[in-house]
Amino acid sequence: MPTSTLELTYTDYVAVARRAMDASATDAELDIIIGDALRLFYYHTPEGYVYSFLQREGIFTIGGAGSPDEGEFFLLDDDFSDFAGVIGRPTVGTPAGTPKLEVVSPEQIKASKTGDDSKDIGEPKYVSFRRLGPSSSAVDEWVAHFYPRPAGTAHVIRMIMKIAPPAIGPDVVASRPLGGTMHSETIKAAIYAAAELFEMEGVRGPRWETFMGLQATSAAYDSKMNPVTAPSVWPVAGESDTLDQTFVDIALQIGAEAGHGTNPDAWSDFQLSDVKALFNRGYRRFLSADQWKFQYPIARMTVNEESNLYDLPADFGLVLFDFTYLAEDHVGL
Repeated sequence: MPTSTLELTYTDYVAVARRAMDASATDAELDIIIGDALRLFYYHTPEGYVYSFLQREGIFTIGGAGSPDEGEFFLLDDDFSDFAGVIGRPTVGTPAGTPKLEVVSPEQIKASKTGDDSKDIGEPKYVSFRRLGPSSSAVDEWVAHFYPRPAGTAHVIRMIMKIAPPAIGPDVVASRPLGGTMHSETIKAAIYAAAELFEMEGVRGPRWETFMGLQATSAAYDSKMNPVTAPSVWPVAGESDTLDQTFVDIALQIGAEAGHGTNPDAWSDFQLSDVKALFNRGYRRFLSADQWKFQYPIARMTVNEESNLYDLPADFGLVLFDFTYLAEDHVGL
């Protein structure tokens, strides 16, 4: 019998699948439909949205005295048995002004190594994640590979990770899907959509449209109730606390957001060039967004009958309006 509570279990969803399927459907087919439906619910979301219950924060330390491989590798084992990828860019160091790691492929990490410890050892700037395959407990294990390697200096790594949802089934006690409490109607619609796809050999019909409508509502609700929790670089240490921002203040913000840290003395030539290029690009976009009055000052110049050539102001760009005499009638030239 289906449960009388608002939280549905695997048994309740089997009952839904039985109503959605042909009466001749076997228990094995119903189990397949529920698995297909949960995959639709978990992963077939608008614009690739990741539900809040399919992500969590992961924190670990690499490097330090006696660390294996000088902190170059970190095995995501027992505490990360549900790891299924990262969201955004992991951070390294303390929360304030934390540099962000760039996630790259294992091949890019390998190509970055120079064999020179002066370049290959330092604060990590890049990380790759590689699946090792099922462990002895039948859970996929992953390894994180960092470059440069931290060696004897310990670094705290923070990341928002995607998680692999646990299986549900007849052999799991009180088996419930993640998100089922708040989104059971969407999961039920996913079961009907999965049954429709099964019976129509992959052709989408009206049940699919119903599911996608509820899925969009569920994703919007989850996003509203669970704001983004990714590690933040704000506030930026060393930034001016006044309303008047200098180039240095803005450069510190750009460096933090770009993952270069907030210590300009530690930036490489490439990182400094990157910050300058990002500043110039943003500044050009700001100036071109509107006809700001401060871009069009009124200049005065004195002319006489002895010359017809005059130096213009150093910041002169173009003339937008008529020249006028500084007289009562302001007659245009």
